[in-house]
Amino acid sequence: MSAVEELIEKDEEGAFQAPPVPMGDLFVYPAGRGLTGARPDDQDPQLIRLDWDDGGATEIHALALREACPCRACRHDTTFERTLDQAGYPIDITAETLSVMADGALRVVWRNDGHVSEYAAGWLAADGRLERVAPASTPVLWTAELSNDLPRFAYAEVMDDDAALLAWAIALRDIGFAYVEDAPAEPGIVRALIERLGPLYETNFG
Repeated sequence: MSAVEELIEKDEEGAFQAPPVPMGDLFVYPAGRGLTGARPDDQDPQLIRLDWDDGGATEIHALALREACPCRACRHDTTFERTLDQAGYPIDITAETLSVMADGALRVVWRNDGHVSEYAAGWLAADGRLERVAPASTPVLWTAELSNDLPRFAYAEVMDDDAALLAWAIALRDIGFAYVEDAPAEPGIVRALIERLGPLYETNFG
């Protein structure tokens, strides 16, 4: 049994069923309407038609759904980053079965390997896009004048003073970059500086 298979269990149909990961981009969406049915398009089986209880209908492509699978076999448990390699499924992938679960989620069993994916109705209704919200601050535009007024911070202050750390973080948020000066030329200094902002996570890029 592979390492991936050890993470997941088989359901009654013999298909691999992975527990859903609480991914922010899949579970926080208010649905606003209920999913009543799903079926492949008559002309293109890779297009999946979703029917809603307000009488509307939307379509989503099978490739987009497969890539967005939130299960532990396809996403990292901690970072929620996609670990599924796109070479791991065919470009002409289609659904074997489509069903609406009791909680309104869409359940897909994929034809090529029997993998099972589940998608929250709210995520499907929002087309997988976050709602636009007002920014917490006004970004600073990158103009020629900015080169004369780039924010600069002393390494020792950023590392030892929370107020300096906050000012540096605000500059990164609003401008996108800032100078940190007088850092020791020693191994591990850049990592230590980054970890002042937050923990580092392993990704599929290293």
